[in-house]
Amino acid sequence: MPTPKRAEPVAKRAVTLRLPTDLLDLIEDEAISDGREREKGRVYSPSATIERILRQYFDTKPRRRSRPK
Repeated sequence: MPTPKRAEPVAKRAVTLRLPTDLLDLIEDEAISDGREREKGRVYSPSATIERILRQYFDTKPRRRSRPK
């Protein structure tokens, strides 16, 4: 029986994104209010807050058509 191959380590690299200021303000305001609303026993996850806000923001934008290759 062949041994399973190990996954190669993922190379990490920096990524720079340009986001609209209204989106950045929304993320900041929501992250602050979510942090304040923390209750005992509830784990605060800023990345989950940011993901939720980004999904809501981009769901309201019209989808771009993919360009032909």
